[in-house]
Amino acid sequence: MTSNLKSHPSNEVLECYSLGNLSETELERVEEHLFVCPQCQNELSGIDTYIGDMKYGCRETLRQMATQRGGLLGRLGPMFTLPRPVLAGACAALVLAVVLPVMRFQTALGVPAEVELATSRGAGSAGAHAAARHPLLLQLDGSALPADGTFRAELVNQGGSAVWSGPAVHDGVHLSFAVRKSLAAGIYWVRLYDSGDDLVREYGLELK
Repeated sequence: MTSNLKSHPSNEVLECYSLGNLSETELERVEEHLFVCPQCQNELSGIDTYIGDMKYGCRETLRQMATQRGGLLGRLGPMFTLPRPVLAGACAALVLAVVLPVMRFQTALGVPAEVELATSRGAGSAGAHAAARHPLLLQLDGSALPADGTFRAELVNQGGSAVWSGPAVHDGVHLSFAVRKSLAAGIYWVRLYDSGDDLVREYGLELK
């Protein structure tokens, strides 16, 4: 059994894997990759920890709320007449859908730094600069790209290994993508791929 290590599952796919929300076909492909890829194994371990912490926090919140009936719960009314398992499930879903992404993006690493990618990879220039070990919000001019297109971004280190991959969001003018990973200082290449996995753009990025 072989796996293409150049095509790592995105963080979103790994989150779905951790939550058990992948189809059988996707599950087989991701598990095959995880079997031979230490990088994604480490990424998944971090995701599992986050989700476990969120579920624990939700249970604790419900427990504390239950001891305060007549106060906050009394004012919120009928919502809390739902059966406890239903309420717990709703709370967990809300935490995972809203709170988890925000917490992961604004962790102890700090508020994400916005970086404008404007210089393509070229002789002697690393292009954009940013702080190492810090979450990043990378942006580039997408006005010449199809507004309804689907794009994926990938960060590659100087050794040619992909260290991060994720979807890019197109607002009609800019393409942006959040890198919620602690990256060491060094030179990286930011590569943009279309839905056919063809390389569209490439930029230099130096982390100091």
